[in-house]
Amino acid sequence: MEMEKPSVNILKHSRILDNLVTHSDSRVRIAAADFIAAFQPPADAPYIKLVLSRLQLGLALLNTDLKLDQAFGYPISSISTLANAAQAMEDDEPRAEEIPTSKWLKKFAAYGAIVELAEDDTHSLKALAAAFALSQLNQKSIDKKFADQIRLQTRSPASETVKKERTWEVRHQSNLKSIKSLSGCTPFSSDVEFQEAALSHYIADTKYATLAERRGLSDDRALTPNAFKDAAAEVRLGLFEFNAVSTAIAVGFFSGLTWPLAKRTPLTAPVGDNWVIWLDIPNGCYHVNLNPVVRGAAENRGDEKYVPATRIFRRYLPQLLVKSLQFLSLKRPHLLSLEALCDCIDIPSEFDICRTDDRRIKSSIARLYNSRTVISNMLCISSVSANLTLGLLQRIPHSRLFYNATNPQKFNEATVKLAALLDWGDIQVQDDDGPSIGSSVNPELQALKNIATQLASAVQDSMPPKNYRWRHLRKFHNSFVDYVIFLLSLSAMGRDTEALLVQSITTIAATGMTGLHDKITRNSLGASPIVLSSIVRAQVKAYMLHMKCLLARLATLDHGDTPAHARISDILNDDEVDAFFHMPDEPEKALIVRGAASLYRDLEGWLEIKPDAGRHFWESMLTQNDTPEDYVDAQARHTVRHSRYWSANSTLAIDQMQEVLAPIQDRILRQMGIDLIWGLRK
Repeated sequence: MEMEKPSVNILKHSRILDNLVTHSDSRVRIAAADFIAAFQPPADAPYIKLVLSRLQLGLALLNTDLKLDQAFGYPISSISTLANAAQAMEDDEPRAEEIPTSKWLKKFAAYGAIVELAEDDTHSLKALAAAFALSQLNQKSIDKKFADQIRLQTRSPASETVKKERTWEVRHQSNLKSIKSLSGCTPFSSDVEFQEAALSHYIADTKYATLAERRGLSDDRALTPNAFKDAAAEVRLGLFEFNAVSTAIAVGFFSGLTWPLAKRTPLTAPVGDNWVIWLDIPNGCYHVNLNPVVRGAAENRGDEKYVPATRIFRRYLPQLLVKSLQFLSLKRPHLLSLEALCDCIDIPSEFDICRTDDRRIKSSIARLYNSRTVISNMLCISSVSANLTLGLLQRIPHSRLFYNATNPQKFNEATVKLAALLDWGDIQVQDDDGPSIGSSVNPELQALKNIATQLASAVQDSMPPKNYRWRHLRKFHNSFVDYVIFLLSLSAMGRDTEALLVQSITTIAATGMTGLHDKITRNSLGASPIVLSSIVRAQVKAYMLHMKCLLARLATLDHGDTPAHARISDILNDDEVDAFFHMPDEPEKALIVRGAASLYRDLEGWLEIKPDAGRHFWESMLTQNDTPEDYVDAQARHTVRHSRYWSANSTLAIDQMQEVLAPIQDRILRQMGIDLIWGLRK
């Protein structure tokens, strides 16, 4: 018999699960959220207590193969807490007419599997428990196909169960290997393991939650500005009272790490050079080492005196926080980690900072830490400066840690504004020898100048005489095309012009915009807008005039039936053909498609350069010319969050980018000696 439709009084899950999700104990709430995310029980799920007891038994059996407390930490071991809390509630056994059928269980594979698990089917139970543990590390639900296999092959006779033992044992061992291979979630028995986990966090892609983050009830949400200020004020009161938990929360806020990682920060200097971060309580600062994060050094072939910037520096903490830390360290001077000093080992990410029940969204530690990503908007400062001040190294583009200098003045301005926002006391500013993140160097600047000079000279030297022939037009056209390709590809972040969506080159000349896509395609859907300066727009117009004049001259030479004549006609008619080509030795031969990659490949050895050198070049030059970070990110095609500047469909966004970026690009090009060069004009 099918179960009846759940009543409207059921909030989201069964009555017992509703009570567990809203339990007064935060540990119970976390365990309930983990259980719901993994098993996805229906709204009328029966046998909650039985399910929890079997899951607890499976984890106990699994514990014989792998130490759960060492491998998973808080969320997995808290299942016993959830089971005990469920036992304290009223009985949830369904009535006879509500007993779930196989058809009902088929709709909910993972939950149905654990309902039907026979108590003597040890391998199935261990396999499902291992799948649950693995799902917690991956922050996903249990695989439906695997759960269906368990559900359909359970409660079989003993002989058939023995036949299937090998299958479940193999899956169980496979899950154990996967669990052991995952890193970033385990408690750290040594400083080396912590530094490796911190390094993995700093270089991780922040679009996705890292393995060290426990989503629970916090998800990836940030606090609103008012809620953030309330949470900061609550932490400030705790700092006045030398509260250990408030102190740990404030210290972790400045680490740039998630709460599970931040509270394990060491309090002593690590041994060796491969450390990333440690907390210096006597000096009231974090010591940060970017060398493991940014491997190698920036290069500049045109500057032999180039010296990479120092990547080891201090990040000072607010005065109230320093006083609270020093007070706690005097009471417990020999402890080696922040969680031991502040006694916050059992404090989860969902801990409510404000400790109030009248808020719809709790001011949890996780949400407070997630708010670090929007502080640059709250303070109206550059995202790079804000992220450096807060230690969010994973949100800083890798190239900026190489090339773009963040001088002490910019760093101090961001620090002062952050101190005023938090109100946790003044933060010591850096001296003149403070952190200069990245190198004060324009990558490939001299090489780009040399290439531009070489190509411009080739155009001037190949001007056709009055009595021109095919060979004269060919030499001049090929030289002129190379210069146009170089200028256009440099302005478009150094990508091959074959990847530029030049559906209508006349549109580029009129709007000063083009689309950039990672793949060679004629479909502009999803392409990012790229601003072209007035010099480049004028160069494109000169190229179009050159094509018109070249078409007329080919007709004069009686080459109207050649591939070159046909291609030029298609270009002028806005047909979808390659707009840049080299003319062959003989008029009847096929044309040679030309792009930035082939251009750079054919340069002389002393002019060698990477085809995408323009990306880092413009990113560095725009930043040094005080261009707003959002515009730099949009032009360089980085991920721009909380910004409309990168929208490919917004006319307002294109106008804003054109207004801000084009004049700066023109000024930079003229400083390099790059200007408009004419082709054929008659």
